[in-house]
Parts: sequence; C-alpha cells; structure tokens
Amino acid sequence: MTTIADDPAVSLIDPPKTMAAAVSYLRVSTREQAEKGGTDEGLSIPAQREATRRKAEQLGAGIVEEFVDAGASAKSSDRPELMRMIQYVKANKVAYCIVHKVDRLARNRADDVSIHLALQQ
Repeated sequence: MTTIADDPAVSLIDPPKTMAAAVSYLRVSTREQAEKGGTDEGLSIPAQREATRRKAEQLGAGIVEEFVDAGASAKSSDRPELMRMIQYVKANKVAYCIVHKVDRLARNRADDVSIHLALQQ
C-alpha cells in the first residue's frame, strides 16, 4: 500500500481515515531495569513501546501521548506518570489506554479497579 509519505497524491485517491486517539503506559519496576533497558521479553521500555505501538495499529488507533514510569513499583498506584495519564485522559478525548501487560498498570485487583474507574470517568 502506498502511503501519503511515499506519494502525496495518495491522499486524494485514498483519504486517510480518522484514527482513534490512544495513550500508552509503560513501566519498569526498578531503576536498574530502566537504566539498563531490560533484556527480558516485554520487560524493557523499548519492548513495551513496540508492543503498544503494534496494538494501537491493530485497533486502528494512533498513540497521541506516552506515559513512562521508569523504576516505579506497581505495589502503589501513586506513580507520577500514571497520575498524569489519568489527568490527561480526563481532559482529552481518548478511545484507548494501551499497556503491554496488565501488571504494568497494577499488581493488585483493588488498584486495577480504581485505575480503570478513574480512566472511565
């Protein structure tokens, strides 16, 4: 498929479809993981970024904002970028919040529920 970047005339032939807005949340637990980049599949920030990008693509969405808590434990939901993401979602129209794995967002069910409720509001 030819893209607009390849051929500007393609926008006249096949206009781009409006994409749903998505945000992504990436997290590693320790500063060491954040600094070394992590080597386990799905652990590193770059691996999570790639996975969330692929998921957004599958959903027909574009990631408009990325939130990264590097070296923050999921034992608490009081993480700076998580809180910033919740505020962003409250202030902007966002169709999807994409995380690589649920445990990147929350480690216990109570936090998971409260984060989901905050995002839905």
